[in-house]
Amino acid sequence: MSDQLEKIIQIKRQNEKKWLGMKNVVGVGIGLTSGGDFGIIVSTKEESVKLRKRIPSEIDRIPVEIKVTGEIRALD
Repeated sequence: MSDQLEKIIQIKRQNEKKWLGMKNVVGVGIGLTSGGDFGIIVSTKEESVKLRKRIPSEIDRIPVEIKVTGEIRALD
């Protein structure tokens, strides 16, 4: 595994519990950002200015992107 991916995983683990506890956050994952780089994707139910202020756009040069996905439900 690349050092960069390991760093992304570590940062995600350090922050995901806190982020998932925030209102409207429905998921935290790793994926391609809109800039084409791997980073952390925070999925939300709806657009929130408050979340954009609380979740940084970058941590240790790793991009963090908020994407509005709506509510996520498991399929039966």
